[in-house]
Amino acid sequence: MKNYILGTVGYAEGFLNGQRVLKSKTLLNNSISFAVSPTEVRGGEGNALIGTMFFDSTFNMSLEDATFALEYLALKTGSAISTGSSDWKTETITTSVANEITVTGTPVDFGGFGKVGFYRVAGTDDEIQIEFNGQTADVQGLAVGTKVCVTYNVNIANAREIKIASNFVPSELYLLVHTPLFKAGSTDTASSQKVGEVVIEIPRFLIDPSGDLSLTSNGVASVALNGSAQVTFDNTGSCDNSSYYGRIKEIIANADILDSATNIVVSDSDIDLLVDETQALEVMALFGGLTLPAKLDNTDLTFVSDSTTIATVDANGVVEGKSAGTAIIDVTVAGHANLVAKAVVTVSTAP
Repeated sequence: MKNYILGTVGYAEGFLNGQRVLKSKTLLNNSISFAVSPTEVRGGEGNALIGTMFFDSTFNMSLEDATFALEYLALKTGSAISTGSSDWKTETITTSVANEITVTGTPVDFGGFGKVGFYRVAGTDDEIQIEFNGQTADVQGLAVGTKVCVTYNVNIANAREIKIASNFVPSELYLLVHTPLFKAGSTDTASSQKVGEVVIEIPRFLIDPSGDLSLTSNGVASVALNGSAQVTFDNTGSCDNSSYYGRIKEIIANADILDSATNIVVSDSDIDLLVDETQALEVMALFGGLTLPAKLDNTDLTFVSDSTTIATVDANGVVEGKSAGTAIIDVTVAGHANLVAKAVVTVSTAP
């Protein structure tokens, strides 16, 4: 088992309905937590411990980003982002008509109260509310040539906004989190050699809608995307409708997976064939420990028959019976002299 250092934060990607809606390279922190609750099963003499059952499993993740994106709040509230909105605009106007203020923009309704605005004479603090008709508002006691500061609501085409419904439901993402992996031997990730990454993949990541966006005078606001993995059902290769929360992948750059293999074997190492009958060999790599066997691609292997008059084997590992007898097929892997497998082929002329 090789030793690696999982250090610093990486970046996160989020997908919604197949489209990437989130990519953050400015994470401050990210963490995962998983838990399951045990309960003892006892019975019989002495109320002995028969076994342990596990329930209430969870797989949670927290991401904290240093930069702000409206997408984060949209995901938390399950909102769509729309373009175009309105906001207050302030400009300085020198009146050209007595008792009249004309602005350069086009005032729009504010909160259902009409096209209201405010003005104050430059150099004073008292604001007076006004109402616009088009771009003009009538006022009292304002001489020609007076400099005023006017605030009013206008449309902003390049603005984006979300509307938070009272019964909002958070979004569910297909989440990928990439974290760099360093070679062991140094606890300083700045000087240690990066050898790959760990990828956390959660097909159904339900965003936690709760959270705070705190603004302070001596720092910046960070946004946290917390959430829990929801169960995904895998119906492709099993009849038991198995489910899982996610996957954690270790990806080592330029690594040969067979470097850690202890052996290779042919799944059906004793083969019975009739003359002209064929069978493709299936070769598995064994790793030992906690790593499951893996099926190898036959195009990466070399197959040799010790008796081609009895059985032949092609480059794709397909064995064909030629005449009655027994032949041995040797399987090797280029660059891995220690990995050798054999299959015994018995060929018959009749069933």
